[in-house]
Amino acid sequence: MDSRAGPDTTPAQPDGPRWRRGIVRWLIMRTGDPANAIYGTILVAAVVAAEDPEHTESFEIALTVAVTVMVFWLAHGYSRVVSDRLSTGTKPSLGEVRAALAEHWPIVQAAVPPMVALGIAVAAGASVVGAQQAALGTSVVLLAIWGTVAGRACQLTGWRLVVYACSSAALGLVMIVLEVIIH
Repeated sequence: MDSRAGPDTTPAQPDGPRWRRGIVRWLIMRTGDPANAIYGTILVAAVVAAEDPEHTESFEIALTVAVTVMVFWLAHGYSRVVSDRLSTGTKPSLGEVRAALAEHWPIVQAAVPPMVALGIAVAAGASVVGAQQAALGTSVVLLAIWGTVAGRACQLTGWRLVVYACSSAALGLVMIVLEVIIH
């Protein structure tokens, strides 16, 4: 648990069928703070969108995503340790460094589904543009899923839940629009 957080930072579990509550609980437990997974998904979409398909191969896009995500993961872990040290003035332990990196691991995990989609598209014979679109589309779907999970955790239903999920997906759509504008 984050020592800077309040007494209880566990997200509320949504009402609904037991299986749905189980899925939400599993997603939250697998990612810890979903903010890192959302951030990682947006990061991946931005990197994929920034790549020029006329001058880049699909494997280069995947490599760029992997390196960028790893650097951001390390930077986030580092910044967490530095922040903690500034507040306590003590030397960090190896365990604290590991905990900080583990906390931000969902940034890396978020890269897996879009890169799998990119790989499947390439294996199916898609062009670089097609593979890039598959990765971006997967990112939009992931953001919609995270919006739905977050909305359900806030106990939203009906049109409010749809708006919440769509606003999350809109972040990915912005990346697609930027990709079209850039290229």
